[in-house]
Formats: sequence, C-alpha cells, structure tokens
Amino acid sequence: MNTTSEGQDIVKAIGQVRGLFEQVGLVLQSVESSMKERGWESEAGNTCIAGASYTLYAPKNWLPYMVFRFFKQKSCPSKLVAMSVILDDESSERRVVEPLVTGIVFDYGEGVEIGNDWEYEYAGWHIYMPDYVANKSNDGTVLTCKPTTDWPNDNCKAVGATSFGVSLVGIGDAKALFDRVVKPLDELALTGIGSR
Repeated sequence: MNTTSEGQDIVKAIGQVRGLFEQVGLVLQSVESSMKERGWESEAGNTCIAGASYTLYAPKNWLPYMVFRFFKQKSCPSKLVAMSVILDDESSERRVVEPLVTGIVFDYGEGVEIGNDWEYEYAGWHIYMPDYVANKSNDGTVLTCKPTTDWPNDNCKAVGATSFGVSLVGIGDAKALFDRVVKPLDELALTGIGSR
C-alpha cells in the first residue's frame, strides 16, 4: 500500500467515526425529547461525554468511551435516571463487545432528594452490574444491585440501582428506540420494578 492510500484510509476512518458520533448524537437528542414529554428534566446541562481526555499522556482516552444524558423528575425526587451509549470499555476488561444503549435508575431512598452527589460515569455502570459479566445482558434484561455493597470502593450513595442494555445496532428507527429504551427506562424509574 502506498502512503497516499494509507493517508486516505486514515481520513476516511476519521470521517466514519465523526459520522458515528453524529448518529449517536441524534439518539441522545431523541431520547431526551421523549423523556421530556414524559415529565423528565435533563440534568448536567449540555454535558454528554465521559471518559474523554484532552491531555498528552492519555491518548487512549482522546475519544470518549461513553456518551450520556441524565434526568430527574419532580414526582420522583429520590431517583436519578440516565441513558447512555457505551462505545467501549474504559477499563480494558473487554466488557463491551458491541456498542450498547443502556438505561439505569439510581434510587436514593424514599424522601431523599438527590443533590449533586453523583458523577457522570454513573450513566454507564450497567456494564459493572454484578451479573453483567456472566450474562452479557444486552437484550433488555433488568439487572439490579445495591451500590454501597456491590460497589464499595465507589462513592455512590444510592440504596439501589437498576439497569438494562440493548445493542445500539439493533435500534434501527425511532419506534425501536422508544420501545427498547425510552419506555422501559421511564417505567423502571416510575415503578421501581426490578429493584431490590
């Protein structure tokens, strides 16, 4: 292969990555719009990237491994809800074999209002659920945990977390996005089904 061809291939690959991010951005915007229609308000402003770095010594993280949106609702003041598109596994543990769209609900307990005591990375914790590695549950199966006992080294104060994940490439249109992500996430947050 000549150097001109190699250079063109690199430019083409970068263009494909940009195209992917544009499509993922549309997914996030669509989910945010649908959640707003159901009374959920966006948290974290326009911030939507976690795991990215701008530093010289962290080139592995120049591309984000995850993009996300967080939501809260006045009728559920003790719940922090997030959806994410997980593109890679930051830990290099090979937990992610394909891009995932995930939903997760953190329940801080009856009567507890959530302050700012949470981190952007929480949005992608579906792949760290205790049963995830064994089952690679990317079919919408609901997983649960107790953050204080299942993730003792993290500072998550929620009393429960419930999540699900589906394949990004399996969501081909707006109806599939609604049926497989928005509706289950909304129901999970409102009913608490699956929490322990």
